[in-house]
Amino acid sequence: MVIILLGNISTTFDDKNNTVLSGQVKNIGGNRADFVKLNMTLYRDWSAKLPPKTFTIFVDGSTMYFDQDSTKMSNSSIEPQATADFSLIIPSSFGTLMSWKYDIDFEEY
Repeated sequence: MVIILLGNISTTFDDKNNTVLSGQVKNIGGNRADFVKLNMTLYRDWSAKLPPKTFTIFVDGSTMYFDQDSTKMSNSSIEPQATADFSLIIPSSFGTLMSWKYDIDFEEY
């Protein structure tokens, strides 16, 4: 099972001048992926005066219940060949966003 980024991560600003990073991921594998998330490391300063920060964003996927009493559930599951959106709001107090790197993580149940 493989989850990939579709296209690019877009950068916009909301009405409070927060930076919003958003995009889509796709499950190109043959099995459902559960608890799909992006771990994004954000860099603020090339001179390393301000250390990078890592944020975790769960995708906006489908809801899946894993047991009969519905206590285990994921709303970030992606079926095979399906896509899901994600969005990260970075407060303006974070400073100037210089760059980022990401990795995609998921579970399979």
